[in-house]
Amino acid sequence: MKIFFTAVILVVIFIFTSCETKTLETCVTSEVDKESIPVTSENTAETSYSSEAISAARSVAQYLNENSNLDFSLLTPWDETMDIGLFESIGGYGCRILTNEGNTTSYVFAGFPDALDGFALISFRTTEIKYRICGVSCGMSSLDAKKSLIDHGFKKTGELTYSLSFGHDGWFISAYLNNGAVNKGAVTELSVYFKNTNIQGVDF
Repeated sequence: MKIFFTAVILVVIFIFTSCETKTLETCVTSEVDKESIPVTSENTAETSYSSEAISAARSVAQYLNENSNLDFSLLTPWDETMDIGLFESIGGYGCRILTNEGNTTSYVFAGFPDALDGFALISFRTTEIKYRICGVSCGMSSLDAKKSLIDHGFKKTGELTYSLSFGHDGWFISAYLNNGAVNKGAVTELSVYFKNTNIQGVDF
């Protein structure tokens, strides 16, 4: 249930073009300021992604896929996800979730780029050390995590006592930290997600 509600929140509050280079800044040809895009619906103050922003987000997703070792590629459509291995499929209003037996890893398929669009993989969360995203994995120090994400072209969007957040063109990578006496400051949970829109203001 915890994963279900987390996924729903991600859906409510939250862009694959080809790329031959190996750095994020050269992969994405231009950053688009989402706040400058005109409102497209009278039902909500939320703005939609422009075609340029969606293209940039798809490029970032491709870069993330090339520099991560997830079980499924980001932005994979739900209807193309046939072999889910040991994961359990959970249905939800506005999303589909794949989770493992111990709830240590989960994938969320939801609307991309808007909540009412077709389901695609837009969120991943894990507490397992075997997964890495742009060089970051659970168990590493927060300093190493920050350096790795900066080296990969992500920009810091937030930093609290227990968490780090870096973003690029609608995609965010978050690392939750251990604040205990043992291994203090180490990454204990890692996630990547796309902040999709909800132009129609659907109450999921």
